Amino acid sequence: KICALEPEGRLKIDLVLMKADALLQCISEEQKHEILSRLKDVKAMWEETAIYITHCHSRIEWVWLHWSEYLKAQDEFYTWLHNMKVTLEPDIELQLGLKEKQWQLSHAQVLLKDVQNRSSLLDRLLEEAISLYNRIGDTSVDEDAREKMKEEYEEIKNEAERRGIALLQ
Repeated sequence: KICALEPEGRLKIDLVLMKADALLQCISEEQKHEILSRLKDVKAMWEETAIYITHCHSRIEWVWLHWSEYLKAQDEFYTWLHNMKVTLEPDIELQLGLKEKQWQLSHAQVLLKDVQNRSSLLDRLLEEAISLYNRIGDTSVDEDAREKMKEEYEEIKNEAERRGIALLQ
């Protein structure tokens, strides 16, 4: 919306310049200096405004892009978190034969490795949340929200480790 108003601003500046040009044709040299000085100020203010419009638009686009990417990554993280909770929820069957126990142990090790590999994704997600919070101050990415995300990850990690240890015993 900000950028949509820029052409209207340019039109008004052009109108001012045309009126000033007509005025300059019929005034004294003394007055021309004053008019030209004011025109210079108006042009400078317009250029500053146009630059500011571009700057604001760029910042808004940056925030929008990063916010969208963050939400996508956060959604993927929470989907993974939910899937891991569902996978780790059932109790371990301890009355199985050796082959089944070995398979369970192997599966538990794969799950634990997956959890450990997600640590770097969580770190990037938390860094992006800090960056967004510093830019826009949204409570959905504040310290409490980030801490909750870390706690949920740690719960999954602890459960995956507990499962692996239980199968080794």
